[in-house]
Amino acid sequence: MTKEKELNFKNITIKTSAEKYLNNIKTKALLIYSTTSLAKIKITNSNIICINYREITKKENNIKKYSTSYDFVESVIGLGGGSAIDVAKYVAFTLNKKFICIPSILSTNAYSTNSIVVVKDDGCKKTVKYKMPNKIIFDKKIIKEAGEINLLGLVDVLSIYTACIDWKLAENNGVEKVDLDIYKKAQDILLKVINLVENNTVDEILDNVEGIYNIIGDAGYITNIYGCGRPESGSEHIFASLLEKYVEIPHGIAVGLGIAIMSTAQKCFSNQIKDILVKLGVFKNLKNYNINKDFISMILNEIKPRKDRFTIINLYDFNNENIKAINNFIQIF
Repeated sequence: MTKEKELNFKNITIKTSAEKYLNNIKTKALLIYSTTSLAKIKITNSNIICINYREITKKENNIKKYSTSYDFVESVIGLGGGSAIDVAKYVAFTLNKKFICIPSILSTNAYSTNSIVVVKDDGCKKTVKYKMPNKIIFDKKIIKEAGEINLLGLVDVLSIYTACIDWKLAENNGVEKVDLDIYKKAQDILLKVINLVENNTVDEILDNVEGIYNIIGDAGYITNIYGCGRPESGSEHIFASLLEKYVEIPHGIAVGLGIAIMSTAQKCFSNQIKDILVKLGVFKNLKNYNINKDFISMILNEIKPRKDRFTIINLYDFNNENIKAINNFIQIF
């Protein structure tokens, strides 16, 4: 198998019942789950040890300490969304065990990447290279039950829009070259999201969970073959990471806000992209997270460039006047 095939989530996806798969495991396995996901499955298999990912937390040192108690298992299984999968993936990495991924929510591309996002002691996120899961169990019924939260994974893919503008900025400023083949692949995936959302009702999109799974997975795949998240992670993810330090919010909503704000700073704001973000529900519940203009202003006053990723944040002056202008322009509050 070529390296690219090894990095492609489609080659390790098995379409089956998650409940049936878990109850047929014959060796000791550690299942790290999210509460809502486990509630959808009845586990009768005594070989499976179940732990809520929140008990371990996403903190890197906690995961390492927790992992030492489970060296006797043959495999580690992640059941849930991005956070549960990342925690399980890091436990498998620490223990050097086989990793099985069961996404129950399509909110991120964690299932299709060979990297892990954990939290350092200072609260900042850290991306760690690992390997692809040994298997991905695709249970259409369970994923479909997640409902509208599956739309947020498509929002995460829309970050290709601002990330690729940042990539071009990096090239124009002599920092790095754009890989034209990967860039084209990224744009093709972005176009698939745009076409899916513009040409279907929300109910039709939600009914097409396999289509959502493949689009989000493809976005993860191009980062695997490129070697980092550059094709779909730029200034919008830097913004989202900082926002998520202050408020517990779905990643897709934080990224969607980042797309709207950073595209304005890039002078590439797109009403088409904004309309898609609106349709996918990014802005409708911001009050529930106490997010308003003042909160966004605070985040933008604190935002700093990432050392390893040149973006518009390296060039733009986020002074009070410019921040006020961004808030007024995007008109989402």
